[in-house]
Amino acid sequence: MTIRSLLLAALLLPAVASAGEPADPVQERLAAVAAAYKDVTTLQGDFVQTSTGMSYMEPLVQKGTIALAKPGKLAWKFTGGQDYLSDGDTLWIVDSREKTCTVYRGMTGALARYFGFLTGLQDVETHYTVAATEGGGLNLAPKDPNDTLGTIAVRFDAKTGLVAGLTVTTPFGDQTEVVLSNVRTGAELALETFVYAELPGYRTIEGG
Repeated sequence: MTIRSLLLAALLLPAVASAGEPADPVQERLAAVAAAYKDVTTLQGDFVQTSTGMSYMEPLVQKGTIALAKPGKLAWKFTGGQDYLSDGDTLWIVDSREKTCTVYRGMTGALARYFGFLTGLQDVETHYTVAATEGGGLNLAPKDPNDTLGTIAVRFDAKTGLVAGLTVTTPFGDQTEVVLSNVRTGAELALETFVYAELPGYRTIEGG
């Protein structure tokens, strides 16, 4: 065998071996999600959230709107109920019925994990064991045995690759399904979208 043949064999063998190995569906899907969100800086949409299980006498169906902006800003607004606003560090929960705003500060870590579910699943394998599901989805099981959120099933839009819905199942068996629709990306969103502005007659409560 000539030196040239040896070099060709050395170069080609790894490629042949890798081509023969079965693809990892989890890594393929995570890579596809990362690619879908690569150029997404903002996201808006509508949602329907349905909660069922032992904690609910009957299914609780709620609707609203969502707005997200990297890094970490979110506005999750329930029609006729609560608004969840965050600039990435502080979380404001505004309750229009009780006329209160509860403030939680220093929430960067917790918010980043939640934000990540809807903006590309960044670093998801740090906190979850990830499995591929039929239909192109992913199932996330928490690595922390004390995690109270539970497992999360993530579904993606077949055309855009963006998250189309989540189903959270708590350790007690309650389920909350969130279905997104009318999803738009790329609009310029002002900081005021994500920050609580004091409202007349509302009481501010410092959260724990």
